Order: sequence, then structure tokens, then C-alpha cells
Amino acid sequence: MVRPINKKAEEGATAILKAIKGIKNRTYQSIGQAAAAEGVSKSTLARRWNGGKFRSEGQENNQLLTVQEENALATWISPATAAGNSVQHDFI
Repeated sequence: MVRPINKKAEEGATAILKAIKGIKNRTYQSIGQAAAAEGVSKSTLARRWNGGKFRSEGQENNQLLTVQEENALATWISPATAAGNSVQHDFI
């Protein structure tokens, strides 16, 4: 089972994406200025700006299922569970 997303980590990821958007549209003149304004690490922001990935994105190659396969499986399981038909692990 996938662990739930940490709220603090989600807020940090959102802040990084907001900072990158601000750099692109020239709201911020530098990575340092964007990092200070959004309250994120300058080194993390610089790595993401230069094409670095989040940990989850970086580990996708090590997973058994692709992201699309995971989403399709979740789409199939959710209605079955909501209808009261629990899906057995062996069947999945």
C-alpha cells in the first residue's frame, strides 16, 4: 500500500513549483530571491530549476508498475470497494 502524502512535503512541493513559475514569469530575478520569498531551500530550488526531479519521480524506474498502470488499477479498485466488493490481493 502506498503511504499517504505528508502535508508538509506537499506544501513544500507546491512552494517550489510556485517559485519556479515566478522565476519563469520574471516575478523573481534570481533563484535566491525566489527561494527566500517562498521559504524553500535555495539548493533544492536550484536543482529543480536545472531539471532535477522529486524523489518519487526519480524512483519511477524502480517500480513494478508504471504511473499509468497504478492509476488504472486505482480507478478499477475504487468503485469496487465503494460498492462493497473488496478486491483480494491475490486477484490484483
